[in-house]
Amino acid sequence: MPELNLTPRHVRYPLPGGQILSALVWGDTQHPPLLALHGWLDNAASFNLLAPLLARHFQVISLDLPGHGYSSHRPPGGDYGIPGYVVDIAQFMDSYLPQGAAVLGHSLGGIVASLLAAVQPERVTRLGMIDSLGPQVTTPEAFTVDLGKAVKRRVGERRSVVPQYDSLEQALAARKGGWLPLTDTAAAAIVPRNLCPCEQGWTWRTDPRLRYSSLHKFTEPQVTAALAAIQCPVLLLEGADGLLVKAQAFFAGRHEHIAQLQTVRVPGSHHCHLDGDIHAMADLLTDFFTDH
Repeated sequence: MPELNLTPRHVRYPLPGGQILSALVWGDTQHPPLLALHGWLDNAASFNLLAPLLARHFQVISLDLPGHGYSSHRPPGGDYGIPGYVVDIAQFMDSYLPQGAAVLGHSLGGIVASLLAAVQPERVTRLGMIDSLGPQVTTPEAFTVDLGKAVKRRVGERRSVVPQYDSLEQALAARKGGWLPLTDTAAAAIVPRNLCPCEQGWTWRTDPRLRYSSLHKFTEPQVTAALAAIQCPVLLLEGADGLLVKAQAFFAGRHEHIAQLQTVRVPGSHHCHLDGDIHAMADLLTDFFTDH
């Protein structure tokens, strides 16, 4: 078995519109590409433990999505809606993976990858999703209320104040206590890449606008129609203590809309690819992505 290379290459990928996507890349360039997309408020280092294991067989390209990590932020007036990320990844693949590729996405990254597979199936040969099965939704009745809240946030009634921390330990503690709490292992992998030095010590490198509520949420029929449009084989890894299990009612009925779906429940939280059985997950994903 080849020796693992735990040190990724740092790569920057310019896109036609001027956006710069940064990435961590593991594996031989002669191996088939595997594009990895992280979750909301995470970054490319989300795959620091899993990617070296997958790199025995693939060139793993773990991107920082716009506004995260070392990728550029949207320009003034820009927004971080999910459809925009789908465009970003389509542009990236058009420029750097024109023959298509296997894609692995966690949380937000899985949502983006699934929508790309639905609307441009020629780009995604196989899709792996980690604790991810489509976006949050709204109802037609709630649409104007949700839109009103999102507009109010953007016209300045609640400006974001970016916190500063005296130490890395303070920043780690703040991120571990978020909406989807991180274990010590997950926080240690993800947080440093999202920080930059400031006068007080440390502050977030991520764009504060990432925390704005969405200007447009999908409806459940739109989500299930998109899932039904996915043509490639799909492997869904559900964390035993993850979001899909804890919010089963919310995701109920979505699985049945994906034609070629295999679902496996694995140990760990929503970030099971960092705090679960990493070697077992790597074996599952390797078998899935190499099954022709």
